[in-house]
This record gives sequence, C-alpha cells and structure tokens, in this order.
Amino acid sequence: MDLQMSEHARVLLQPGKVIKADRVTAIPAPYHDRLSGVNIEITHLWLWPQSAQVTATVRYQTGLFSKKEEVVPFSAGAPREPAKANGVELRARMAVFCTDEHHQQTRYRVGQLEGLTIAARTGLANGLVVRVRAHPEADVTRPTDPQAALVPVAGRRLVASQAWVRAVEPEGLVLSAFPAQVASSVEYLDDWQVRERIWAILNDNPAIQPYVTWLSLDVKDGVAYLGGRLPEARLRNSAKQDIWHVPGVVGIEDALRVEGD
Repeated sequence: MDLQMSEHARVLLQPGKVIKADRVTAIPAPYHDRLSGVNIEITHLWLWPQSAQVTATVRYQTGLFSKKEEVVPFSAGAPREPAKANGVELRARMAVFCTDEHHQQTRYRVGQLEGLTIAARTGLANGLVVRVRAHPEADVTRPTDPQAALVPVAGRRLVASQAWVRAVEPEGLVLSAFPAQVASSVEYLDDWQVRERIWAILNDNPAIQPYVTWLSLDVKDGVAYLGGRLPEARLRNSAKQDIWHVPGVVGIEDALRVEGD
C-alpha cells in the first residue's frame, strides 16, 4: 500500500536515535528545506511541558566524511536557544519518578524514559513514552501501597502526559502524577503491534470476519491505512469503530470501497 503522510501521524523522538526529518512536516522553514530527505540523529531533546513545544539538537551527514550539528525547533513557536529558555532536557533512558498523592516530596520509581511523541503536523508533544520497571512488586508490602498500581503494567511502555513533567532532579525526571495515574495511561505500541491488534479485533467481529480477506491494512506512525472493499456501508462503520478501540491508533485513512457505491 502506498502510504502518504497523514495529518494525524505521530513521531517518536528518542535521544541518540535517527529519524527522517521529512516525517515532521511542522519543522519550520528554512530548517525543513535544508533537512529535506535527510536522516537526523537527535543528540539533545528539550520539552516545554505546558506549551508542548519541542526543540532538538540534531546531527546529520553533510558529506562523505563530514557531519553538522544544529539546533532545530520542531514547530514555529519552539525556542531556538533552549538552554536560555528553561526547557526540560530529556535524556535517553533517564529514570522516571512520580509523586505521592498526600506527600509531594515522596518519590516513586516508575521506570525509564524511552522517548517523546509529537504530532507530525504540529510538531507539538503529545506524550512521554515511559517503560515501567520490571518488578515494582519488590517495593509493595501491602495492597494499599501506591506502587501496587504499577504491578499489572510492569515492563510495558505507557504514554504519559507531557504536561505531568514537573522537573529534572539529580535522580531523574519527576512527574506530577501518582502511580495509579501513570498506570492508567495508554500503552505505547509499535506500528507492527498496532497492525496485529487491528487484524485481531476485526477477526473477532462476527459481522466483519467473513470479509477480512477482502481488506488491506497498514499502519505507519500510529495511523491505520484501511483499504479493500466491503459489501455494506454499516460494515465499513463497524470496522472503523473497532479500529479506534485499538491502543496506539491516532488516525484512520479510509480508502475502503463499498460495493454498489
């Protein structure tokens, strides 16, 4: 399936990782023109939690043996000099903590930061990807302990609100959220995992299942690209409703044909 960039697409930014600059359509000119078609490595990443603005220092190849590093705002309003604008610097695999409902100075270890998601069309942050630590039960002595909420989601990647970012302390990133709030966040899934779950939910729908082989599906940057055909319009609506129930779906590009239309 030939996939065009959707206005709903999300992009995962990770310090130390490489992305294609064209995936973020919101990067303002002349940065976007200069970086068109270029793979950029994110070396530093800054977030302004309340405005959701994001700026990064990126490194990219300019010649066979040469590279350039520069600061790139991911939206028109993002600061060009993050060090002077009190941005929160997000580091690869930094520890993530949350607070206590009654004692704001108490810290609970949630896990580690895996990255920041932004909307490709706006360049604004829409979530922190946090991997919950593997064994939170080690710090749980009774069912009422705050960290007990993390046990069912141990090891999973969750999308926490970027607005929860409170500060960076020597131990790591602190969120103004309680363990139960973090645990209730949506799970972050890679595109292939989203695709598998969509196929599973469509196969579980008794009205859609007989026609599953008539459908085509791909997922890119959280957007489900749905194609093929169905015999009735009501089945088309049913399929789309099912897809919206899959965690990680941020948009649907519907190219389905209904027989008789």
